[in-house]
Amino acid sequence: HEQAGSSADIQIAKDLYKAAKDILFKNFDIYQTYNGKYLDFRSNFNKFSNMPIAEVEKNYVLRTNHANNLIKLAAHTNR
Repeated sequence: HEQAGSSADIQIAKDLYKAAKDILFKNFDIYQTYNGKYLDFRSNFNKFSNMPIAEVEKNYVLRTNHANNLIKLAAHTNR
């Protein structure tokens, strides 16, 4: 969206940068590339709807360097 250049696409890109950490958590923490505890995350996924997000992050998420770099890039780009 950022490359498309229209004002609507630029706004979509900004919104995606703002939501990057949430998108990563909800969609990609099942993958080893993003989460060092991905096996625990996968095997307990069905319990998460009854848990506070902070508890899930504390017990089932260990950000990898790749995930941290993506979050930092999104935060930096969103300025």
